Parts: sequence; C-alpha cells; structure tokens
Amino acid sequence: TNAHLNQRVPYKIEFRVRHKNGEYKWFNATAQAKWDNQGNPVRMAGSLIDITERKNIQEELARHHNELELLVAERTQNLTVLNQKLALEIAERNEAELALRYSEQRFRDVSNAAGEYIWEIDNNAQYSFVSERVELIKGYKPQELLGHHPAEFMPVEDAHSLQVTLQNAHETKTAFRLQHRNITKTGDIVWEEVSGVPVLNENGQVQGFRGASLSITERKRVEA
Repeated sequence: TNAHLNQRVPYKIEFRVRHKNGEYKWFNATAQAKWDNQGNPVRMAGSLIDITERKNIQEELARHHNELELLVAERTQNLTVLNQKLALEIAERNEAELALRYSEQRFRDVSNAAGEYIWEIDNNAQYSFVSERVELIKGYKPQELLGHHPAEFMPVEDAHSLQVTLQNAHETKTAFRLQHRNITKTGDIVWEEVSGVPVLNENGQVQGFRGASLSITERKRVEA
C-alpha cells in the first residue's frame, strides 16, 4: 500500500475476510490514493466487491475439469491394457464414453449456472466448439464462430494480447487467464474473463485449448 501511495498508481487485489460466523468470504478491492495540494497522500478511495460466489464456482469448475482430465487419462490407459481382450475393451470403452459424456455434461451445467460459456480451439487457435451461451456474451451464435480465431472479434490491442498469451501458454504447456474486450455483432464493446488449459495428445504436444469465459462487462462498469 505504501508503494501505491508514493507512486500514485491504483492497486487491485483479491483477499479473504473472516466473517463473524467463522466462514471466509472473498473480496475484490480496487483503490486510488488521494493527495493534498502539497502532494501528500491523505486518504484512499475505492470499491470493494464480494466475489465469494464467483470464487466458489471457479473452484467447482476446476474440480470438474480435473475429474474430466483424470477420466480421459484413465480411459486411455485402460484401453491400452485391455487391447488384446476385444470384448472387454468394447465394454470398457462404452462405459468410459458414457462416464465421459456425463462428466462433460456436468461441466457444461456448472458453467451455465456460473453464467459462463465453454469453448475449445484447435492448434490453429480456431474455434472447434462453443456452447450456446456464447450468444448472450459475444452476440454471435456458436455456428458463426466455428472455424474463426477469437481475435477476429476483438479490438486490435486485445487481439495482440490474446496472441501473446496463447503463444506463451502453447510454449510452456500451461493454463492461462486473461481479461479482454469483444466487439459484438451489433458493434458494442463488452468485456469477458477467459480461463483456458492446453489439450495435449499422447506425445505431450499441445493440440489446442479448452476453457470457460465469463462476462465481466457490468463489473468493469462498476469499477469505472
């Protein structure tokens, strides 16, 4: 805080506070120092937003995503082990596919409940899957986005930031998160927060990314 007072730059942090009932709540704080005529900091002014529900939903999404990744890995291993037992392999495959579809549906249900849409992009960073809820955020139907790069629907500055983020995540094979603007079908500017993880093949090579995106336009307006 002292550094922000001296350097005259705003700060933004997320932290937990213990409620009087013993539970912890998450808050997002944004603040800016105010100075007197002599240039001395005299007070801080800002906003505090309760983001506990969003944090809980993000943790739930992360758990479901891990379940999905573990299920896929387990299915692949089982199919390898049972390769010489055709009948049992088919039974295991059918069971695993049913479980996989169930897990994917759970992930989609949780995403929809969180107000998010889920997406996948291929190795060329083009949409290969987008859930229906995307139209409420971007203003485009899923079929209008398939085969297109997300940057095509962004201002130039945001598109460049996305390109750099995807390149770094591809090289390091790590997850990423960023906030960026979109230009809707009607020309409006909206904000969204994107979280993505790499999709790896059996050789550990990145084949694309999948993740979820949440509209934060209203939050940006409140912060502004």
